[in-house]
Amino acid sequence: MAPPDVTAPRVLIAEDEFDIREGMVDLLREQGFATVEATTFDEALAELRKADFHGVLSDFRMAGSEDPWDSLRRMVELAAPAPVGLLTAWPMREEEARRHGIAFLLPKPFDISTFFEVVAEHVKVPAPDAEKERRIRQYFEALSER
Repeated sequence: MAPPDVTAPRVLIAEDEFDIREGMVDLLREQGFATVEATTFDEALAELRKADFHGVLSDFRMAGSEDPWDSLRRMVELAAPAPVGLLTAWPMREEEARRHGIAFLLPKPFDISTFFEVVAEHVKVPAPDAEKERRIRQYFEALSER
């Protein structure tokens, strides 16, 4: 088995419905994304404490608690600067979600093309900083001189 691509954009998928979660994982991996799965909101928060991600997709209903926006605020804070997108079958206005720090909504059910468009628009891989890029160039120049 090939080692994981460490340059692939990392996306955390927080979804309790197995079929939806696995479908998103498969779709994203086919497009070159690295994915991490969380089946509960607490698992998602734990993953965000352990590692950085380029984006987070979370089911709104998973946030639980009496005030799901309060729970999602913690997710947004831990994920920053990565965008957090909400998957929801509940009627919700994009403006309301944005007021709570949510970057985008993806209404369920969604089609594959919409899913890819929304994820591609919001999940961006940052360019390496200038010093890191300079070292990478030096490394490859040294290799080519051999």
